[in-house]
Amino acid sequence: AVDTYGHHSVTLWLNAKFPKEKGPKKRQDVLDKIARSYAAWLDGQGATFDGLDDGWSFAFAQFRAHALCDKPEALRRRLKDLSKFVSGAKPDQVDGRARSAALACARFKFAEEARAMALLARSQAFKTHLQYEVENELGEYKAAILYLEEYCGMQPPPAPDDLRRNQYDLAWMYRSRVGQHEKAAKLYQEIDDPPSSLWG
Repeated sequence: AVDTYGHHSVTLWLNAKFPKEKGPKKRQDVLDKIARSYAAWLDGQGATFDGLDDGWSFAFAQFRAHALCDKPEALRRRLKDLSKFVSGAKPDQVDGRARSAALACARFKFAEEARAMALLARSQAFKTHLQYEVENELGEYKAAILYLEEYCGMQPPPAPDDLRRNQYDLAWMYRSRVGQHEKAAKLYQEIDDPPSSLWG
């Protein structure tokens, strides 16, 4: 795959050659061409992934590459194959793969598929938190809050540090995403960590 420096170099080159205010269409055409070229190149790299795992890494890399240039119908066919690598994984691999696949789907706005991938997670606590992450990524903040409330109220509760971190995230969601300032203030006080700007 292209490394961080490669991505950074491409970005710098595009900014210099096609300033956003002068050539947005040309800029997008170049990006589309790069995406198609990269996806085609990656398709021929199967041997590089041989022996790495059961095919998951290659399939996941292909989905992310083709998501930048393929039509939705073609991507949905890839997602069906990808879901098999999640559901058929070893027990200790399922949750990690489900999260990777679900969040990738959400980032590319495959909402139905993202939610279905999240449901493949085995651990109930992990699944609930992943459902929060998916809805948050999709911009469905009210649904995200419901899942995060459920996660923070689970019994037995999450580990103390994890619970505190997620309570803080929940308070931030109340305040910044849905404007429920009283709920946010109450929860910040419960965890004894109000941000300096809360009262300003």
